[in-house]
Amino acid sequence: SDAIKCNIQKFDNNGNFLLEFGKMGDGPGEFIQPESIAIDKNDNLFVVDYGTSHVQKFDSNGNFITMWGSKGKETNQFMKPWGIGVDSKGYVYVGDQENPVVQKFDNDGNFIKKWGSYGSNAVQFVHIHDVTLDSADNVYVTCGRDNSRVEKFDSNGNFLTMWGSLGCKDDQFLVPHDITIDPNGNIYVSDSGNVHFRANYESN
Repeated sequence: SDAIKCNIQKFDNNGNFLLEFGKMGDGPGEFIQPESIAIDKNDNLFVVDYGTSHVQKFDSNGNFITMWGSKGKETNQFMKPWGIGVDSKGYVYVGDQENPVVQKFDNDGNFIKKWGSYGSNAVQFVHIHDVTLDSADNVYVTCGRDNSRVEKFDSNGNFLTMWGSLGCKDDQFLVPHDITIDPNGNIYVSDSGNVHFRANYESN
């Protein structure tokens, strides 16, 4: 996703350009500031837009399917949606940077549940950056700035564990940003304040 060009570009696994879609706007297939992308098992794309407070769903050729969300702090609303992930059953999880909750939807955008609040305790966030899932459908959320940590939940939002604190040592972060998990369950976290990756964790 390109937050300046307001579009999505698709490449093959050698980096060869295949297609692009999207333009500036707040309607179907349009973006103001697309931030994150997740893909389900059917190769549908889900894009969160920080600028429009929308989630949009496309097929793998960029054809618009549906969208949901509006600006606000109620159910099915977002202030600044930033992170998004999809589990093996197709459920969609969206983290909101300015309204610190994670919301869970079905594959068509119907609201299921949400969890989280503002704070520094478990199941609390200050500044959500990214959301990803492991092979067991556990949900990982990076919380930047003051909390500087990763929190892990099951797919129903039950808290499992968390790690990280503010700093530059091992197992510490300044602004943990993106997070992903490899097939072996190793977890990789980029730290935009500490300008490197940390890969010292296992999801099991």
